[in-house]
Amino acid sequence: MRSLAFWLLLLWGLTWLFGGLGGGDGDEWQDRRPRQERPGQDYVESHPRRGQVLPPPAMDDPEVMVQPEARRGSSVGTAFAVHESGVWLTARHVVHGCSEVGMRGRFGWSRVQVEWLHPRADMAIVRTAGAPTHLAFSANDVHLEQTGYAFGFPQARPGAVYGHLLGRTRMRSPGLFTGSSMTLAWAEGGRGPEFEGSLGGISGGPLLDDQGRVIGVIVAEVPRRGRFETLAPEVIRAVATRSNMLPAPAEPALSFAVEPRNFGRVGDELRRQMSVALIGCKTS
Repeated sequence: MRSLAFWLLLLWGLTWLFGGLGGGDGDEWQDRRPRQERPGQDYVESHPRRGQVLPPPAMDDPEVMVQPEARRGSSVGTAFAVHESGVWLTARHVVHGCSEVGMRGRFGWSRVQVEWLHPRADMAIVRTAGAPTHLAFSANDVHLEQTGYAFGFPQARPGAVYGHLLGRTRMRSPGLFTGSSMTLAWAEGGRGPEFEGSLGGISGGPLLDDQGRVIGVIVAEVPRRGRFETLAPEVIRAVATRSNMLPAPAEPALSFAVEPRNFGRVGDELRRQMSVALIGCKTS
C-alpha cells in the first residue's frame, strides 16, 4: 500500500485545453487556465518496461484533480467525426454550460446539437446533419511508451502533437462530472507545425495510433511538465458498446499510417476532409 505522502505528491494541477474564440483565424485567441489545485511532482519519470501492454485500471492509479473554470464569453475546442450519420466526439468541458455550440465547416460556422454529456468523464457527443468522413476506434491494446498522435486546433489554429504513453491516471473534476474517470498520461514528443505555448483548443481532439485508429480523446495538459491527458480507451469503448449513443463500429472513411515524419501532414488531411473540426461554445 502506498503512503499518504506518495499520494500527495501525485496530485497534479492540470489546465483545461480550451481558449477564447478569436475569429476565423484565431488571431485573438486567449488562454484561459483554471487555478492549479495543488502543485506536485510528476507521478513518473520513466518506464523501465517499454512495450509492455498497459496494465488494467487499479485503485491506486495516480489521481489528478482539475477545477473547471467558470465560462466567460466564448471558447473553442476540437471535435472529430466517428460516423457518417453525423456523430462526433469531443470533451465535455468544451460544450458544457454553452448556450450555443457551433462547428466551423468549409462554408463557415453552423450550429450543432449537443446530444449527450458523459456523467462520469470529460466526454460529449454532438451531432450534425452528416459527416463527410469519419474515424474508427482501435480494438488493440495500448502499450507503455507507445506513440499517440493528437490533432485539432491548438490556440484556435490548425496543429498537432504527439506523445509517448507514461501510464494510467484517474481524473476528478467536481462541478463537471461525478466520481473519477479513467485517463492516460502522455509525455509530449513533438508538435506540427512547431509552436510555443499552450495546447489550448486541441481539447476534444482525437488521439490516434500509428494506424490512424482512435485510442483516446485529449482532455487536459500539464504545461510545466510537457504532459497531456487523454480519456482511456475503456471509457470510449464502454460508451460505444453499452449504450445506443454511438452507432455500431464502422470502418474509417480514411485509412492511413501515422508517424513523427508525417503526422503534421496527416493532421492537415484530417481537417481538409472534415474528420476533425473546430467547435465553438457561446455563453449567454
